[in-house]
Amino acid sequence: MLMHALATRVLVVLVRTCNRRVSMASPKQVFKMSNMMQRWQRREISNFDYLMYLNTVAGRTYNDLNQYPVYPWVLVNYESGEIDLTMASNYRDLSKVTTR
Repeated sequence: MLMHALATRVLVVLVRTCNRRVSMASPKQVFKMSNMMQRWQRREISNFDYLMYLNTVAGRTYNDLNQYPVYPWVLVNYESGEIDLTMASNYRDLSKVTTR
């Protein structure tokens, strides 16, 4: 349901601003015209919804394995039969991650 709402939100943004200038907008321009980053920063949408939006704007889709949506790896424990998600040791230290 959230993915449908997110896809609808993307379409609404595009339809509201649909003119010759916007129809030729780059994904970066579409992203700037939306307020999704601010909504995510204010915690109005979940991390998953925000990542889905970014993947959608980037043209990624579940219909093509070569352009499947990208999500970060956050777990480090892949060997336990059961993972306690409340234990910090089961997660990557994302403070060490650098952007490229």
